Amino acid sequence: MERVVAGEGVIYWRCPVGSTLTTPFAAVLAHRRLRARTTTRNLTTLEKMVTPVG
Repeated sequence: MERVVAGEGVIYWRCPVGSTLTTPFAAVLAHRRLRARTTTRNLTTLEKMVTPVG
């Protein structure tokens, strides 16, 4: 099941594995005017970004 939650300056989007291109929210993100301003990270990458080194 897809889940979208707005945060402060971010949108958290959770979807089933393998469905990142086929969910309703993915269709919204695919619009040309949003593509240039959108980036996504999977959970593994996000954990690496927020976990302190050392």
